[in-house]
Amino acid sequence: VTFLLFFLGAFKLLYVFVVAPVLIAILAVHWQSALRIAKSTLLKPLPVTGKLNALGVCSFLFLGLFLIANFVQILRPFPMGTDSINLYVNLPTLISDYAGLVNGNQPYNWSLFMSMGLVVFGRVDVLLGLSFLGGLLALTAMYQLGRRWLDPNFAAFGLLLFYSVPLINFLSFMDMKIDMSLLYIVLCIIILFVNWLSPPDLSKQVKKP
Repeated sequence: VTFLLFFLGAFKLLYVFVVAPVLIAILAVHWQSALRIAKSTLLKPLPVTGKLNALGVCSFLFLGLFLIANFVQILRPFPMGTDSINLYVNLPTLISDYAGLVNGNQPYNWSLFMSMGLVVFGRVDVLLGLSFLGGLLALTAMYQLGRRWLDPNFAAFGLLLFYSVPLINFLSFMDMKIDMSLLYIVLCIIILFVNWLSPPDLSKQVKKP
């Protein structure tokens, strides 16, 4: 998506009547994956492992409260924080105003992704929501990485400790930057590297006829 946005932005084509059909076309091509994700997140109940104890349940509950509280605070018509106003939210706004890449600024990939909040929806709170999405993805990648060495309870407790740090909360709702999104990308690279070092045993996943 960011590659396509970069290509369209280079030719000043970041308009809703151009970007929206492109996004719809991507969903149409990958409709099976999109339908599976929609069902698993909206319709099916979350799978609960029997290994969870009081530590894991309480960690997930308090983590959910932190996420809800931070998400409610970003539902506003303007950003807060000096860096957000001057650069990290201002850059997607300029990209939307000029319908393309802005001269004199680095075309951050996540800034292009965040600009869809204004290009497609025309709302600052959607832009901030896309920035908040980076934190959710980072938590998901961190849990995926932690489960390689820890049981679900300690992995969930680690996520709670990480997200309760004041600096992380500051980056999640007060001065929203691209740090959490960058963390997600770095964690994905680490996961790929760890899987390359010790690939999972696929023979155990093969069902017997």
